[in-house]
Amino acid sequence: MTFPNRCSYCGHVFPPLTLSSSTLARLLQVLTEGSPGRASAEVKADTGCSDADAEKWIEHFQSCANSWLLTEEDMRVIALVDNAFGSTPKPMHFTNYKHCDECKEHDDTLTSQTRVSISREHLGSMGWDPITFADAEGIAYYFPALVRFALRPAIGEREWYAVQLLWHLTYDADANKLFRGFDACQRQAVYDFLAHLAASRERELDDHLVKDQIESAFKLWKQA
Repeated sequence: MTFPNRCSYCGHVFPPLTLSSSTLARLLQVLTEGSPGRASAEVKADTGCSDADAEKWIEHFQSCANSWLLTEEDMRVIALVDNAFGSTPKPMHFTNYKHCDECKEHDDTLTSQTRVSISREHLGSMGWDPITFADAEGIAYYFPALVRFALRPAIGEREWYAVQLLWHLTYDADANKLFRGFDACQRQAVYDFLAHLAASRERELDDHLVKDQIESAFKLWKQA
């Protein structure tokens, strides 16, 4: 009997499928093109699994911050970020949760997850983003996950997360709550991440029209 896997990071249960390298390459392409249905078909054709198992496997692959295949240089930058932010404790609350229903809903989202269990869906969109309502301490706790999502391409219905993260890193310019709230080691890690993002995701930055935002981010965070 074959038992399903449980992700040690996000807790998602998914079937234990092994994909060939050629299928994985096609899978990455169709997902970045926004075609999860085609991706499921690729998984099913390669492994002989059921439609339901293929969909579960794809669902986990798209949602978990730790499931995506990253480059060696990506992992080097992630290690710097983990070292700078990994010891940040999880706060009891992330937002001014008594202020209004929206603040409470975003606080509930962030308090119900951890930096390893949070999914891309939890992070919403530019118009509904729980991180916007969080204070610097709370964002520092989640920052390792935010960087991981920013280094992944846009997949499914959600936009590329780097667009949201760049907004958080530049909003209010010199009064940016993250620049003022992060310590020196954390600010340096943010700068290193931005340098890597600019060097390795130039096409994506251009496609999503955020070249100006990353230049603004460099101008601010180079003061680290």
